Amino acid sequence: MLQKLSFTLLAGFAFATHVLAQKFDVQKLHYNINAGFNISWFTNDVGVFNKSYPGYAGSSYSQFDHYFRGSALVNVSLDYPVSPKFGVAAGLAYSGRGGGYKTEVKGITIRDNDNNDVSANNNYNLKIDYMELPLLLQYNLRNPSSDKAFILYGGIAPAVRVGSAARYVYYPEDVTVTTVDETKVKQYGLNNANVFNLHPILGMQFGPNRDKNDFFIDLRFEYSLLPVFNNSSPYYNTQMWTGSFGFGWRGLFPGVR
Repeated sequence: MLQKLSFTLLAGFAFATHVLAQKFDVQKLHYNINAGFNISWFTNDVGVFNKSYPGYAGSSYSQFDHYFRGSALVNVSLDYPVSPKFGVAAGLAYSGRGGGYKTEVKGITIRDNDNNDVSANNNYNLKIDYMELPLLLQYNLRNPSSDKAFILYGGIAPAVRVGSAARYVYYPEDVTVTTVDETKVKQYGLNNANVFNLHPILGMQFGPNRDKNDFFIDLRFEYSLLPVFNNSSPYYNTQMWTGSFGFGWRGLFPGVR
C-alpha cells in the first residue's frame, strides 16, 4: 500500500514539475528553513532485544522495554505553486532517527538538582542518521486570498545513512545514592544499518500564504519503506516510524517580488 502511494506521489511530483517548467516564474519561488524534533521507533524489536533471540528470556536484555529515540531534524527547501491551490517542493534535510530501549533501575536513589528523588533508568539509544532529499506535492486547504495557509503535503524522501551507533547510558551497580548526571556511557558500533532507504512522507504546515514572508509550524510522519537493517537475521527484521514537529521561516528571495 505504502509503495503504491509513494510511487503515485512521485509520479505526481514529476508531472507537476514538468508543468511548472513550461511557465516558471522566479517571483513565485519561495525558500523554507526549518528545524524540529524527531521521535522515531522500530516496528519490531531488534538484535538481543528481540524476544526470539537465543537466551533472551534469561538475559538482562529481557528487562528492557521498547522505547523511542528523540533527535533533530534540519531542513532547507524550495517550493513553487503550480496553481493557486497546488504546489511542489524539494529540499535537503538532516534527519536523526533510530530507536531505543530502557529499564528502570531498582535499589538506587537518584537526586535531581533540586534534591528531589527521581526514578533511575538505563537506556540503549540506537541512532541511525540520514541525509534526505524530500520531494513533495502540496495542497492548500485555505482560500488563496487568505493571509494564512494550511498546507497538506505528501511525497517521498530518498535517504542516505550518514551515521549510526548504539549508545548505552547506565548507572553503576555499586552505588545506592547518586545524581542524575552521574551516568556512565558505553558506545558500540551499529554497522548493519542499510546505507540507503526510502521514506514516504505525509504532513501538514500552517503558516503564511504564498506571497508572504513569515514563520510556520510543521508536523510530519515518515516511514521506512525498505528494511532498516541489511542483516539477513530475523532478529533485525524491522521498519521504522518517525514523527516530527518543527518551526521554520518561509520567504521570498531578497529583491524578488
